[in-house]
Amino acid sequence: LSERCTWDIDFIVPAFAPYEDLADDEEGWSPDDYDEDEKVQVICSGELVQQSTHPSIPSKNVFHYSIPVPTPAPSISFVAGVFQVIKITAELRHTCGFITMAMEFFMHEMGSYPFSSFKMVFVEDAWASSFTSATMAVCSTSLLFSEEVIDQAYETRKILAQALAQQWFGIHIVPKSWPDIWIIVGLTNFVTSLFLKSIFGNNDYRFRMKKDVERCCTMDRDRAPLYNPNIAYPIDQDDLDFIGLKAPLVLHMLDKRMSKGGSSLGLSRVIPKILVSVMSGELTHNAISTHWFLKTCRKVSGLETKGFSDQWIYNSGCPIFHFAYNFNRKKMVVEITMKQSSTNDLVADRKRTAMNSEHPPPTIFTGTMTARIHEADGTPYEHVLDIQDAGKRFEVQFNTKYKRIRRNTKRFQAKQAAAAAAAREAEEEGDIEDGIGALGFGAGVWEDEKEKEQWQVIEWGQDDENGAVSATFEWIRLDAEFEWVCELQFAQPDFMWAAQLQKDRDVVAQYEAILALGRLPSPAASTSLLKTLLDTRVFFRVRMEAAYSIARCAIPQTDWVGLLHLTKTFQYKHCYPPTHITDFQSPDGTIPCMPKPNDFSSIAEYYVQKAIVIALSNIRDGDGRCPPKVQQFLLDLLRFNDNTGNVFSDNYYVSTLVAALGHSLIPGQLEIPNFYEDDEDEFDRFDDGTSTDVLEQAVREIDRYRTLDYLMPTYHNSITISCLQASMRLMMAGIIPKDLTPFMIHSRFGNFINVRLASFDALLLLGALDDVQTTKYLCNVIGDDPVPYVRFHVAQSLAEVLGVLMAHDGLDGRREMQESLLVEEDGVITGHEFPSYEHDKPDAYGLDVARRMYGQQPMLRSEVWRVLTSNPYLEHRVLKYLLLFCDILYPPGESILHKLKFRAPTVGEVVMSDPLPVAAPAAARTTTPAAPVTTTPIPPPVVTAPPPAQPPSKVPAALPVSHPAANTTVVPAKAPEPLSSAAPLPAIQRTRELDKIPAQSTVPAVPLASTPVPMPASAPVPAQPPAPKPSKPKAETPKPPKPPKVKAPPVVPTMPLEHVKQCRRVWRKMYNHRSSAHFKVPVDPIAENIPHYPEIVKKPMDLSTIKTKLDTGKYGSLQDFEEDVRQMLSNCYKFNAMGSYVYNQGQELESVFESEWSSVAGAKVPEMNITIVETPKASPSTTPAVVHAPVKTGSSDSLISSKTSPTPSKKPSTPKPTPVPAYVPPTVPLTERVPSPVPISSTSSSVSSSSNRSSDMAKCKKIVKKLLTDPCAYEFSQPVDPVRQGIPLYFKIITHPMDLGTILQKLETDQYKSIAEVKEDLALVIVNCRKFNSRESYVVKQADALEQLTLKKWEAAFGSSSTSGANAKSKVTKPEKSEDSLKVPTTTTPAADGGATGRRPSNTPKPKAKAVEKGVEPPKEVVDRYMEKILKKCVNHKHATPFLEPVDWKALNLPNYPLLIKNPMDFSTIRKKLSSAKYTTLDELAEDVRLVSQNCVNFNGLDHPFSQGGLMIQTITGTSTGGGSSKAKSALGDELNAHRKIIDRLKGNSEFGVFAVPVDPIALGIPTYFDIVKHPMDFGTIEQKLIAGQYHSGAEVIQDVNLVFSNCALFNPPGDAVAVMGERLKKIW
Repeated sequence: LSERCTWDIDFIVPAFAPYEDLADDEEGWSPDDYDEDEKVQVICSGELVQQSTHPSIPSKNVFHYSIPVPTPAPSISFVAGVFQVIKITAELRHTCGFITMAMEFFMHEMGSYPFSSFKMVFVEDAWASSFTSATMAVCSTSLLFSEEVIDQAYETRKILAQALAQQWFGIHIVPKSWPDIWIIVGLTNFVTSLFLKSIFGNNDYRFRMKKDVERCCTMDRDRAPLYNPNIAYPIDQDDLDFIGLKAPLVLHMLDKRMSKGGSSLGLSRVIPKILVSVMSGELTHNAISTHWFLKTCRKVSGLETKGFSDQWIYNSGCPIFHFAYNFNRKKMVVEITMKQSSTNDLVADRKRTAMNSEHPPPTIFTGTMTARIHEADGTPYEHVLDIQDAGKRFEVQFNTKYKRIRRNTKRFQAKQAAAAAAAREAEEEGDIEDGIGALGFGAGVWEDEKEKEQWQVIEWGQDDENGAVSATFEWIRLDAEFEWVCELQFAQPDFMWAAQLQKDRDVVAQYEAILALGRLPSPAASTSLLKTLLDTRVFFRVRMEAAYSIARCAIPQTDWVGLLHLTKTFQYKHCYPPTHITDFQSPDGTIPCMPKPNDFSSIAEYYVQKAIVIALSNIRDGDGRCPPKVQQFLLDLLRFNDNTGNVFSDNYYVSTLVAALGHSLIPGQLEIPNFYEDDEDEFDRFDDGTSTDVLEQAVREIDRYRTLDYLMPTYHNSITISCLQASMRLMMAGIIPKDLTPFMIHSRFGNFINVRLASFDALLLLGALDDVQTTKYLCNVIGDDPVPYVRFHVAQSLAEVLGVLMAHDGLDGRREMQESLLVEEDGVITGHEFPSYEHDKPDAYGLDVARRMYGQQPMLRSEVWRVLTSNPYLEHRVLKYLLLFCDILYPPGESILHKLKFRAPTVGEVVMSDPLPVAAPAAARTTTPAAPVTTTPIPPPVVTAPPPAQPPSKVPAALPVSHPAANTTVVPAKAPEPLSSAAPLPAIQRTRELDKIPAQSTVPAVPLASTPVPMPASAPVPAQPPAPKPSKPKAETPKPPKPPKVKAPPVVPTMPLEHVKQCRRVWRKMYNHRSSAHFKVPVDPIAENIPHYPEIVKKPMDLSTIKTKLDTGKYGSLQDFEEDVRQMLSNCYKFNAMGSYVYNQGQELESVFESEWSSVAGAKVPEMNITIVETPKASPSTTPAVVHAPVKTGSSDSLISSKTSPTPSKKPSTPKPTPVPAYVPPTVPLTERVPSPVPISSTSSSVSSSSNRSSDMAKCKKIVKKLLTDPCAYEFSQPVDPVRQGIPLYFKIITHPMDLGTILQKLETDQYKSIAEVKEDLALVIVNCRKFNSRESYVVKQADALEQLTLKKWEAAFGSSSTSGANAKSKVTKPEKSEDSLKVPTTTTPAADGGATGRRPSNTPKPKAKAVEKGVEPPKEVVDRYMEKILKKCVNHKHATPFLEPVDWKALNLPNYPLLIKNPMDFSTIRKKLSSAKYTTLDELAEDVRLVSQNCVNFNGLDHPFSQGGLMIQTITGTSTGGGSSKAKSALGDELNAHRKIIDRLKGNSEFGVFAVPVDPIALGIPTYFDIVKHPMDFGTIEQKLIAGQYHSGAEVIQDVNLVFSNCALFNPPGDAVAVMGERLKKIW
């Protein structure tokens, strides 16, 4: 690539810009058809030799270019298009007029120009600001500016001067290898800075260099060195920018050290020598290396460069010096103590960048530093500090005979008077204009006491006799020659900094003093800064820094003196005085402001004026709020801005006002709002003290200026950019609602490029990646946008926005982004210190957050993959950032989770627009009853119960279906607009989409006093023969409205606002729970590589979809919301294997939902009059016969049969209709709790008509096989594995396990004697499920569905009255008092006849358990030895190595481990507990061993080898501790089951709902609850502890129950409704 040769290049192009419909060789073509400005030009590297018409095609021209200077191929470029070729005249003198000066300067400093010409081509939509090739620079048109624009001048001249300097270093001279690129970049920027010094002056040069040093020290942390052997082409732009920052600074240091032997021994001699070596052929292919360059520097100056190069070139980091001083009066010396560290020490605990092994990292930076002490006589004495160690104390001789400054002497006063007289003379001569003298004060001294009091001027020493007056010397300055690229931390008193600011003429010294005084706020410090701000002799950028530091003095501790100084300065300089007063003092405390017309004739005053505005916006009180009067002042400046008569443009000034106003509205310390949490009061939380009127006016004014800039565009649309950035920051702070629409509009192609870039940045920072359509749009921009730089910038921002998210959960990163918007053109963060880089590399937690939020989005993954693979010529810089983005979110080797989801919020979450008005519905909605199974009404069986204490209410045989009132009010939902379209959807289209929303179904509830009769919700409306036959209700379906002529918003069925809030509260609890990670976004089967997912899950659901439907008002009732939640959980259980990580997470999330939903749905149950009644136990002596009406229906049999004792029925009476309930449990199959049908009596059990036993068994086998194919049988298809599923107590509760697979195996091996035994085993499956699992769990619901399906299949095979086959025995089974006969009360949807049902007890005949042999408990010594033996087996297991010691998550770099594993356990801990006799039973030991393996499974996943080994070890405890239970344990189980039954009975009481779930103080509005109640308890928690086996005696249950009632009495005063309910329930207990 570096081989050079001469070139001759011919270009054949159309003569004029071709039309689309004109062929190249079309006959009749004539040049007269085109204008002169349509000519196509070709500009190429080299010289244009000839331009001629093509010999055969007259419509084409031929451009012939020649490059006589040997040039490598990569340095050749060309552009072709319609250009206007002009010379540098008055039209371009502001942009390019300095090029001739630059050419002369560079030729004088470096040598003759290597080529014969230099061309600059300005093109639109350039891929970079400038691109340099041989003899030519291709630049962006954004660098062009007119004479009325001020701020663009420096940036344009710097870029174009660099492009010219690259003709020497970069084109003519190239690096020998890529690590040597730092020399080329460094020399180019070094000579460019020298040229800019000649234009803008030495003060600007040193000031900008000081800023670059600060920026370099901030950035050079854990970075590669300048000479990076690992660098490769293409070089990353960030690395190239950093090299461009640090390399010229290092060369400046090298030049300073070389010049100590003489001013002519610096780089000014080295650079020409390089050019001479090129001409002599010493450098092959004009390629320079680092070694050759350092050798040349050593030859020229004689300086040994090895130590310097090892510290600054071959290694990274910058030194940090900590200096302190002490004056030793005995020795008359100043003791200066130095300690040294490196910027890389801040990241020492991280992995250092690989460096060249030949150059080890330096422990210290060595060299000499100049210390300048300004002693009492005013003479500066310089001392050289030789730094060779990490720490040292230097003794500097004190020369002045005076030990302190005598300010009250005649000599000192005479010097002050002489200085004041000289200042007055300069003022009279006009040297000082518009400074302190112009305000009526003397130069540097306020002479009028009244004015001093008005300005609150406090001089140094005025209130301090032992401070400034008695100082030993004036000030000390370190690194006075500005020879180090370092961070200096030096502490000296504030009055010494003030003296340095006032008397030292070096801008670097003034800047350091200003920063120090800003860190030491006081009235005197503010006065010194004010003098600097007003003194026009001071460099204007130093005055700007003074304004920023004055803002730091505007704090309550200084009585807001800084605010007074800033406002009075701005008022006296740039505002009219009020008409009724003359001193700008307002009696109401506001800041009078009527700005004068802008006058930017003085460039220095223009920049100072902008600096004061920015400084005012940075003022904050103790709470981090900007004072309201400052906000009003900035608003008035923006509102009354007047540029009339100003010859310069005010676009950048207005942009500064907009940015300052927006910044003042944002608190300094704020909580970044969670855009994923929906809260009605989301934007009311940010009460920042800002007046609502000021905020509204500010937002309105910002929008007005943005509109004006659209109508009358300013230069670069700078006002639009500031408005967009201000709006973005206000949205990020939660001050105004988030709205992506304006940013989407301004990001489109056709807007100015900087406007587009600002819009894309705002979209990404505001969470555009959470929206599917916006994500697709951004990826399309990266892949297909016509502007190359836009493609690159969006790809870069896509990767960088992840850093914002990962930086301390997004807070620090977003704050740094906000502060970075107040950046001047020199790149200085105004009004703030440089941001801390302690979050440069995000921790693992932030990385995990980013991967969970965005790494699981299928749309984002697929779109990024499409961009990466669709274009084979993708730009390397775009490819680099896309790969970086993928590297962060999709690390290689990472196992893909079972469910990869993405969050797709609706547009309603983004566009905060007012809801559209909704017209009243034309007709009320109607309720369509469930379709009956048969068309003939079936009379229900009559079941009687024992006579109650009071006469029961009469139940009607049938009730007609009621409909809601016609005048029901419908609350409209918000109709959001899609982001991808500027116009909303037509009303007709939106209406069609809303037609898919099902109408809310309401079912009346009728109270019952007798035993409920279970009926499925889908049963037909029954009627008894004596009762009149009800008329069949007609299903009234609303007709779709005709398309209106005028667009009208659609009618959307919505819930009441109270119910919506309750659903949102439940949704937030679930979404923010730790187990919701796999349920937040939809499943992507393609990205997850689970193509069979849609075949298993027919109705997918997730939390984001639920949120979308909730926000768009698609839920008509509470049960609609509950249906979707249960559908989501059902899908999880259906697809994932039991015991898997996702399955367990679903169970945990389900418990959260049940806990929260009980407070929503449970409170509505009394309104439905649903009573949960337990069937009383019947004695054999009082058991009458059960009378059945002739019936044959699919729901009339019960799989779990039992004997009941009904009493003679009473004639029912018809009660009054009840109101429609507010909540009806859902009736979808997946969450429906199907009630047990009417039990079968002994008389209904008949022998099958078939006499062939084999035929009956074949039917049973067929039934079981069909059951296994149904989804509801998935949980019962194989035996329960307690070890794999993490339920070690299963066999302690379930003594006779059974499953469908075992039943099928027994059928195939002919182990059943009759079908009655088959039916008993089928019933046992259901009973075991209900016995072990909680009432509302998913598995029990699946068992209910399986029970109904079994009944249906059984009836189809054997008839409704058959319970046995040919060999079955007809017998009566007496209900047994056992733990297997648990009652399972449920709440079901009332049937059409008004009956409310409850779960009947399960009295299914079960196999008798083997008699428990009597025995005694073994001695404790025997148990201990047995536990020691078990532990020894576990420790010696071949897979026990990972579990022998505690997990050291820090050493293993597993920061997520303590977040996921709350109870860590290992075998060494178990050994310690066993040695200290903390285990009393084998079960406790087995529980800890299970915890070891379960922690491994939860963290690593079930398929991990460690998890499999842990489960194998867990089986040791299962076999060793298994066996029969003792009599004591059996008795304990009976006792606990009895307590559980009592709690089940309490559920039927109306007062039980108050104590059923834990108290939520936030939801109930009782924040002091936990202050009063220290040990909360509720019946739901008691029941969960009973199921989990956490009680060891019945006394513990009674203690917790008493705790429930005592807490109620403790918190609620006597006579309170809740207290009375607690007393009633306690009596029942």
